[in-house]
Amino acid sequence: MAITRTLSDAAESAALERLLTVSLIVLAAYAVLSVGLAWWMAGRVLRPVAVITDTARRLSGENLHERIALDAPAGELKRLADTFDGMLGRMERLVSAQQRFAANAAHELRTPVAVRRSAEIGLAGDPGPERVARIREKLIEVADASEQTIEGLLLLASCDQGLLERRPVAVHEVAAGAVDALAAEAAERGITVSLDARPLTVRGDAVLLDRLAPANLVANAVRHNVPDGRVEVRTGRKASR
Repeated sequence: MAITRTLSDAAESAALERLLTVSLIVLAAYAVLSVGLAWWMAGRVLRPVAVITDTARRLSGENLHERIALDAPAGELKRLADTFDGMLGRMERLVSAQQRFAANAAHELRTPVAVRRSAEIGLAGDPGPERVARIREKLIEVADASEQTIEGLLLLASCDQGLLERRPVAVHEVAAGAVDALAAEAAERGITVSLDARPLTVRGDAVLLDRLAPANLVANAVRHNVPDGRVEVRTGRKASR
C-alpha cells in the first residue's frame, strides 16, 4: 500500500507539473494571439481615421479636388469621411469662386487702366484745346465704364455667394426695360431691336436679373453686332415637343 501510494503521488505530481506546463504554454500562445488579433482589429478600425488625418495634412489650395472616398460599411467613420468630403467640395467651390472673381476683376480693370495711361501720354507736352477736350471726354467715359465695371464685379461676388432671397420676377418686364434703355444706343449704331415679350415669371433676384438683361445680353448684342444688324429679344416658356 505504501509503494502504491508513493507511485500514485509521484504520478499525480508529474501530471500536475505537465498540466501546469501545458497551461502556461497555451496561456502564452493565447496571449500572443489576442495581442495580434487586437492589433489587427484596431488597425482595421482606425485605418479610416488615419486616412482622414493624412488627407487633411496633405490638402492645400492646389489639391482641394482630392477626396477620401472611403470604401467602408455604413457607420460613424463612414459618415465622418463623407462629411469631410462634402466640406472639401464646399471649400473647392469657394476657392474657385474667389479665383474667378480675381481673374474677372483683373480682366475688366485692365482696359480702363490702359486708357488712362494713354490719356496721360496724350496730355504730355502742350496739347491743343480740342485734344484736351477729346481726352477729357474719353476719361469721363472711362470713369463711367469703370463705375459700371465695379458694380458688375460686386454683383458677381454676390452671385458667387449664392442667392440669399428669391422672389417672383417678371422677366418680360425686365427685357422690355433693357430694350428701352438701349434704344438710343441701338439707333445710333443703326441696329434694329425687336421685342417679343411674352409673360414669364421666375423666382430669383430682381437686381441680378435686371443686370443680366440690359448690361450683358442686350448690350452685347447691340455693341458687338454687324452694321445695320438686328437684335431679337424674346421671352416666354419654351414650347414642349
